[in-house]
Amino acid sequence: MGPLPGHESVIPDNPVSPPVNSSAGRKVVLATFGTLGDLHPFIAVALRLRSAGFEPVIATDSSYRRKVESVGIAFHRLRPEQEAIERDLGMTRASMVRKVVQRPDYVLRKFLLPYLHESYEDSLAVLHDAAFVLTHTTALATKVAAEKLGVPHIAAVLQPMAMLSVFDPSALAPMPGLMRWIHGRGPRAAAIVHHGGVGTTAQALRSGRPQLIVPYLVDQPDNAARVQRLGAGIAVPLRKYRSAHVAIELRQLLEDRSIATRADAVARTIANEDGPGAAVQVISALLARPRLPAPATTASWQRRALST
Repeated sequence: MGPLPGHESVIPDNPVSPPVNSSAGRKVVLATFGTLGDLHPFIAVALRLRSAGFEPVIATDSSYRRKVESVGIAFHRLRPEQEAIERDLGMTRASMVRKVVQRPDYVLRKFLLPYLHESYEDSLAVLHDAAFVLTHTTALATKVAAEKLGVPHIAAVLQPMAMLSVFDPSALAPMPGLMRWIHGRGPRAAAIVHHGGVGTTAQALRSGRPQLIVPYLVDQPDNAARVQRLGAGIAVPLRKYRSAHVAIELRQLLEDRSIATRADAVARTIANEDGPGAAVQVISALLARPRLPAPATTASWQRRALST
């Protein structure tokens, strides 16, 4: 989805519009779909790729074009787009969110699968001269296009929930954005109350402040459960988000020094990490390998998916 109201960042009036044409073997496409939490990690990796001498291109919803181009990264339109989904479904963004709360599979059935053909066409257009592609887990058709063209590719998993494990099971949930924690305010806060989106959760963990999370949608319950297991915060079910109950929870959160200590320890660990740098190292290593020829035919499951 495109940016939610109130989540937009300040964009320069005259964004940079870098060329899309690339030198042979240096173009890396980063394909993503979703909210700002799904876009920002790809921008971070794109900036590091550019510093390493690559020519990154971010492919996503056109509503993000100015944000991407404003930092000097090339942009390519990748459908589906938020406005088209709203128009085709005859729904507002708020009603779509309510629907996803009721039926999480609605994202796949109504937001992604009906637009596979369009997404595949857009992907072929941007990948034809690409050396490598990094895909979001929801960029389904881009992966198919990469396999069709023989372009090396890997997927970036932003949400732990996407990697199911019997050793670290995900908290799958049956979802309102309570208040968006804005980057930069966290270090001045005693605690952070938020909805558990992966981007907000990551920023809150980086701030080193205790968290009170009220999850309601898709991966948010799992993110909240993981923060609680880390000892860096507590999770409150949406049905219990009432002023009297939250006041008690916040008081306990602020008075429990063990939570503050754990939150600070997690922040120190994150401060020593370099996710974008690690991604560039992986991509560089994969590009150094001999490139396999493109497959002669598309796999049967891919043909079935694109013919429906």
